Amino acid sequence: CSFLWEDYKPSMIYWDVVDTLRKIFLTGCIMFIDRNEGSNKMLRLLIANVVCALHHTILLAFNPYKKKDNYYLAFISNFLLICCFSLGTILKLCSREDIGTEENDVTSASCSSFIGRALDSFKASVLVMALTITMLVTTISLVTALAVNKIRVPTLHMVSTALPPNLELREPYTYHLFMSYVLETGTK
Repeated sequence: CSFLWEDYKPSMIYWDVVDTLRKIFLTGCIMFIDRNEGSNKMLRLLIANVVCALHHTILLAFNPYKKKDNYYLAFISNFLLICCFSLGTILKLCSREDIGTEENDVTSASCSSFIGRALDSFKASVLVMALTITMLVTTISLVTALAVNKIRVPTLHMVSTALPPNLELREPYTYHLFMSYVLETGTK
């Protein structure tokens, strides 16, 4: 059962519970908010964005993971969630379904005031697609950079310092000799 908390720092062993509650809220409980007009109004998007931003802030403040790679992955995935909810907000603000109505004028004004310039639904969709492609390329680039850096990291570390040993050789020497008293099991 230790697999539930072995990736977390000792003071943050319940982080998986917090993360699971966030996931349950974003996938299930959010459906109970504004049940009559939930898919037509922005309340669900705004609450989901606030929950993700709050989780992101807590993640930045406490850094619950032992390994930096897990922290970076959680940071990037939560940041992408915030971006997705923000892009959904842009699409919802700038959509014009009822052309020529008073509601459409309000939608156009809110799109202009929140986004910074007047966008119609096509331009907003193009903006969202461009930002989504940018997020995808950035994520793939970061994961590739992490993988390349992980491959280049030496696998031999000193037990006392957890740092790689100094393997510099003086001028006439060309080889190292490694002698270990550790048995096959990895124990002394």
